[in-house]
Amino acid sequence: PALGIPASGGLTSYLRATPTIMLAGAMYGFIDVTVLALFPVYALRSGLEEGAIARLIAMAVLGSIAFQFAIGWLCDRVPPYRVLVGCTLGALGCALALPFTIGTTALVLIVLVLWGGAMGGFFTVGMVLMGQRYTGADLIGANGMFVVMFGLGSMVGPAAGGAAMDLWDTHGMVAVVALVCAAYLMALRFARSRRSLP
Repeated sequence: PALGIPASGGLTSYLRATPTIMLAGAMYGFIDVTVLALFPVYALRSGLEEGAIARLIAMAVLGSIAFQFAIGWLCDRVPPYRVLVGCTLGALGCALALPFTIGTTALVLIVLVLWGGAMGGFFTVGMVLMGQRYTGADLIGANGMFVVMFGLGSMVGPAAGGAAMDLWDTHGMVAVVALVCAAYLMALRFARSRRSLP
C-alpha cells in the first residue's frame, strides 16, 4: 500500500503519516462552518440588513460549489501542493479583506464568493492528494480520517470564532480565521521542505 501504511493501522496512522493532508480536512471544517455560523452575527454587528446577509451567505456557498471545477482542473495541470497554498492564501486574503469591504455590497460579494471557493478548495485538493498517496483499503481509511478532521474543525472553529468575537467585538472571528490560515501556510511550507507533499 501507498506509504507502507496498513489499513489495520487505525485512523490515527494516516494523521501521523500525512498530517498536512489531513489538516486540510480540519481547515475546511474550521473555516467553512465558522464563516457560515458566525458571518450573520458579524454582518449584523457591521450594520448589514438581514435580507442582504442571507444573499451574501448564498453567494459564499455558490462560490464554494462553482470554484471546485476550476480547482480540480488546476490540480491536473500544476502540483496540488501549489493549489493548496493558493487556497490557503486566498482564504487568508479574504479574511483580511472582509473588514474593509463589509460596507460595500459589491466588494463584499466578491470577497465572499472567492472565500467560498478557497474554503471548498481545501476539500477538493485534500481529496486529490489522498488519491495520489493511498490506494485500496488505505484510501478508505485515509478518507475516514479526513472526515474526522473535518468534524473536529467544524466543532472547534465556531467555538473559537465566537469566543474571539466576545474578546474583540465584530472582528474577532476574522482574526481567528486569518491566524489559522497563516499557521496552516507555515505547516505547508514545512511539509514541502521535508518533501512530504508533491
